[in-house]
Order: sequence, then structure tokens, then C-alpha cells
Amino acid sequence: MILCLSNNGNCTNVDDLVKRYYLPTMYSLIFIVGVVGNITALLVYMVKVRPWKSSTIIMVNLIITDLLFMICLPFLTYYYVLDDSWTLGIIMCRFTRFIFHFNLYGSILFLTCLAIFRYVAVVHPSHAHSIKQKRWGTLACVLGWVVAVAEISPAFNHFDTVKHNNKTYCLDLASNNPEIIWPYSWVLTVVGYLVPLIVVCLCYWRIMKELKKGPHMGSTKRVRARRLIVLILTCFIVCFFPFHVLRALR
Repeated sequence: MILCLSNNGNCTNVDDLVKRYYLPTMYSLIFIVGVVGNITALLVYMVKVRPWKSSTIIMVNLIITDLLFMICLPFLTYYYVLDDSWTLGIIMCRFTRFIFHFNLYGSILFLTCLAIFRYVAVVHPSHAHSIKQKRWGTLACVLGWVVAVAEISPAFNHFDTVKHNNKTYCLDLASNNPEIIWPYSWVLTVVGYLVPLIVVCLCYWRIMKELKKGPHMGSTKRVRARRLIVLILTCFIVCFFPFHVLRALR
């Protein structure tokens, strides 16, 4: 996007400004806050939380995916600071892009698992004890890792480097081979995001309905639970929806 602020011909490429200044700044802040926050959370779960339940195992795996994402942020920051000039080779390019997308879809899957487990615990209380057992959390996380890898693996070879105007670019899904990537990108959006979004919304909708039943529907715990559900759904949409829309537009 080119933005002209006056009639004297001085124009600014907004995309370049975003990549050169905004993204490195935001990635640096996310890296610092993310590393400190996730390591702290992981230590709390490892040291203080006892006994572990299925939800605990899912949360720990969610933290691990976030920490993996933190690994790729310094490389992306370095890339954008150098004005989209990749100097780390094709292997690191593919690794960085793969980890970025793996975190995205791994996080979505683990958040979906949490929603399903909470749905079973609240809406079907007779199964609550069973669903809290660690083996179900372990099984859900193993499936989550396998599915996330399966979703992203077809794109691995399309995370590539190309040379243009004496610069090497590290391409992501939105930049490389649109005639091939476009169908895959839409399938990934539907399977990796829209289907989990529908599942999460349905689970929390049923939980909300269940929380409204009974004589204590206005109790502090239930009000807090409803607010937490709204917050989770808002984050699920705000954090993931814009990325998929922008990728589709590109």
C-alpha cells in the first residue's frame, strides 16, 4: 500500500513501514512477554499444581507450543529488520515458517480440546470424573500434535527462499505459488480454524445454557465462569480470525 501525505510526490509504502518497524517491535515485545509468561506458567504447573488432571496436561502442551513459537520470533524479527532480507538459509526459513504455523494450528487444537473437555464435565456431569483422568488429556494432546503436524506438513516444501533484486526472501504460504497454495490454504482455513471455531462455540454455548439452570444461576462462580467463556471466545476470534482473513485476501 502506497500512502501519499502531500502533493509534492513524497509517498510512503505502508507495507514497508509495517515490516521494517511495527513487526520487529511487536515481535520483540511478544518474545519477551511470552518467554517470561510461559516459563512462569510452566513452572507453576510443574511445581505447584497437584494432582494433574486432563485439563492440566492440555494446558502444559499449549504452553509448550507457545514456547516453540517464541523460538522463531527472533529470526522473523531479524528478517524484517533487514528489510525482508533472509540470510539464514533455506533450512532455517522452512523451520521458522513451519514453527509459526504449527503454533497457530496447534494452539487452536488444544483450545478446542479444552472446550470439549469442559463441555463434557459441565453438560454431562456423569462423565466428569472419567474425562478428568490424565490418560484422556494425554490422548487428546498426542492427537493434537499429530493433527497439527499433518495439517502443516504439505506446506513445508512451499516455505522457500527466492532471490530478487539482490535480496533473498523467505516465503510463507501467502507469498508462494498461489495457484497451488490457494486451494490448500482454504482447506487449511476450514479444517484448521473454522471447524474448531464452530466446535468451540457450540461447546461453550451449551455450557452457558447449563450454567443458567438451577437456583444459583446468579452466583459469583457462575457469573465468573460465564465471563471467562466470553473472554475465551473473544480471544479465539480476535487472535486467529484476522490472520486467516488477511491470508485469504493476499
